[in-house]
Amino acid sequence: MPKRITIKEIASKAEVSIGTVDRVLHNRGRVAQATKEKILEIAKKGNYSSNIYARNLKLNRTYKIAVVLPDDNPYWDKHRAGIDRAVTEFSAMGFTQQEFAVSSQNEQVRAAAIRDALASEPDGIILSPNMLSKDGEAVRLLKETDVPYVFVDATMDGMDYLSFVGQDTHQSGVMAGNILSNAYDSDFCIWVVTLSATDVQNKAINKRIEGLEFYFEKQKNIQITKVNLERDGLTMADFRTRLLKEDKPVHLFLPHSKSYIVLDEIHQIRKQASMRIVGYDLVEPNVNGLKNGWIDYLIDQQPIKQGYLAIQALYKHLILKTEVPKNQYLPLDIITKENLMYCDY
Repeated sequence: MPKRITIKEIASKAEVSIGTVDRVLHNRGRVAQATKEKILEIAKKGNYSSNIYARNLKLNRTYKIAVVLPDDNPYWDKHRAGIDRAVTEFSAMGFTQQEFAVSSQNEQVRAAAIRDALASEPDGIILSPNMLSKDGEAVRLLKETDVPYVFVDATMDGMDYLSFVGQDTHQSGVMAGNILSNAYDSDFCIWVVTLSATDVQNKAINKRIEGLEFYFEKQKNIQITKVNLERDGLTMADFRTRLLKEDKPVHLFLPHSKSYIVLDEIHQIRKQASMRIVGYDLVEPNVNGLKNGWIDYLIDQQPIKQGYLAIQALYKHLILKTEVPKNQYLPLDIITKENLMYCDY
């Protein structure tokens, strides 16, 4: 990213005092219009970045951001909270948003939502590529559009997105493997548990599982059992029975935000099966599970920050005309009940 020009450098290039530059950038006092325009032009070319500077651009238009996210999970509501926070902050710059919620995880339904979003003629789009087929209509529409779009939660190969905001999902799976095996040698087994048939197609979930398998691939004596309750036709009673039949401690990897659904059903056999459990996301039911001791660790993906940074990326691109990082990877935060109090959720 180019180095940002300083106020002192702007003053030197414009052949004015630092005080004059300060008055222009902070809209204080009178400055000749020609001088003001010269200073703002130098600031813009020099990648000077501040909300105060942006206000001096005197925008005469609004910027409409289309938000295409699932509406069936509290995890995505946190993305919306972050988006709302950023849109409110940048509202003086003309930022608005329009929601195109997706009530189904069906590929055709999501394609229809993206088609509707593009038909609204937005200036930018925020979406997640989860559940999108690389050969599907939604991907074709995104490849054909000139509208900049930001991916949150997951990324997708072969796409010309403006920016991705989220975790390195493969590496988070690797980290989960380390957590599950820490202080153990070979006297445990790993169970990877997903819920619905759509989880099997979820890009982020699959990348996490691949990361976990990568961590254990050199440890041939570690048994990894992958279970999808819907696909395998398992009731919770069946699932509990299978867990209790294991003759080793069971370490569960729940690579999704709905860990609480599993926890509600198995927490009573946790000690009996010598469980260690890693899940994802600080949605309220998962937080309660952490507080109650039903789950050991949650990997926090910071969805509020994802939503905020997605809007910020579009703001920098559309208004400040500055370079935006292609991939904005967020930290792999491990949350326990001991450090939960310091988290933004």
